[in-house]
Amino acid sequence: MKVFITGGTGLVGSAVVAELVAAGHTVTALSRSASSAERAEAAGATPLRGSLTDLEVLRAGAERADGVIHLAFGNDFSSPEAIARDVTEEAEALAALAGPLIGTGRPLVTVAGTPVAPGRASTEEDPLPTEGPVGGRSESVARVLALAPRGVRAAAVRLPRTVHHDGPVESVPEDAFGPLGPVFATDQPASGARTRAGLGWTPVRPGLLADLENLGG
Repeated sequence: MKVFITGGTGLVGSAVVAELVAAGHTVTALSRSASSAERAEAAGATPLRGSLTDLEVLRAGAERADGVIHLAFGNDFSSPEAIARDVTEEAEALAALAGPLIGTGRPLVTVAGTPVAPGRASTEEDPLPTEGPVGGRSESVARVLALAPRGVRAAAVRLPRTVHHDGPVESVPEDAFGPLGPVFATDQPASGARTRAGLGWTPVRPGLLADLENLGG
């Protein structure tokens, strides 16, 4: 299968590319810099130079693929205005990626966060928030999922706030993340029970606290 991925050299994307390549898929990764292109090639992917604002590049990548995975985001947390630009940029990029897939039955996979459910862990049944600094991302996810009746195998994977991998662990102040600091600092548990039941998935790795102890050395 030919897969086009954005954000393929990021924290989550690098793991996804490794899984795809190991499974025998052909991966093309959007690469906005020479260093990103080098990392993509080292991982076994073919780089396609461009950024999320290069909409024609995105359309071309999606047109040539059997499926698309979108993981990229601007990640400029410096101000509310910067975050708003990132959200708008992502929405336009998703529209460009989706266009060539309409009516083809090909998959488009994007990602979302997990909502807050006061007093309990959230589940897939809880709606994503459309308010707050990144509420627009939830609206983009909803638009992607709404493409299902139009011949797109649309899916959104909800990622927890505690995505991490090997590397130094250190405490940073909440304001290091600008307007998103309060979001990242929120107690936001989520349940994976439905995923376990639907996909037969059983976690075998260490829990969060144990893993952070390992990473901290």
